[in-house]
Amino acid sequence: MLNILSAFKGSPRRRRVAANLLACGQNVERCESLVLLSAASGIATVPQAADVAVASKVAPSAKTPADFSGHTDLNGTLGPGSMDVVQNGSSVQLTISFASEPDITNTPLVGTVKGNKLKATLATSPYDNLKKVVFKAKLKDGDLSWRISWVTV
Repeated sequence: MLNILSAFKGSPRRRRVAANLLACGQNVERCESLVLLSAASGIATVPQAADVAVASKVAPSAKTPADFSGHTDLNGTLGPGSMDVVQNGSSVQLTISFASEPDITNTPLVGTVKGNKLKATLATSPYDNLKKVVFKAKLKDGDLSWRISWVTV
């Protein structure tokens, strides 16, 4: 009867085994040394890391800005016009003129060139009776395509 009562009497719970013990009861350091010993004796081989040169990161080269500088005649639905561009690297200052549009004649614009695209806006706003001007141009195989929009006051 003593055995039956001892079954109802709580026995202390068993502690969990530490995480670094392996199923065989050995800790990690012990197994590591065994692996190294077996590798030295020729039973097992441990691959050695090859000397690898560290690859240096090379930044991708940025596109060099296209050259828009100088005088260019503009032809389109606004009729004949012209653009005079002064370019310093990727920054540009330009003046556009259209005979048929006195609102945008001799208008000073500033902008940037990224790759083969130019985008410019009013240097000072408002300018005369202009509230906003956006001029975009693109060079492709030596041909210039452009677009302009403006808002008057």
